[in-house]
Amino acid sequence: MKLLLDNNLPPSIATVLAAFDCASVRDVLSPDATDSEILNWCRAKDAVVFVTKDKQFALRIAGADSNVKCILCTFGNISLEQTLALFEQRKSAIEYFVKSNAKILRI
Repeated sequence: MKLLLDNNLPPSIATVLAAFDCASVRDVLSPDATDSEILNWCRAKDAVVFVTKDKQFALRIAGADSNVKCILCTFGNISLEQTLALFEQRKSAIEYFVKSNAKILRI
């Protein structure tokens, strides 16, 4: 399953989540892609988990009639080192989430 990182997250998270075929929005769309463009891209890929800090967008994904899932990052402003460590610590929860029927995972 492909994970797509929102532009509001450091692209270096992709290295921690490499096992999930992780990319950043800026890698697959334009850096200023709109929420609608991002959601349409995710729908077209049919098996995508979008990783974001944008709660409104996460709720939009949860209500969407598609297979798109969302990891909502609720950890606030922390250092890059702390962010990477958090994703490293939560890998097993992310693996479980990807296989589950849940639409949103909060970390």
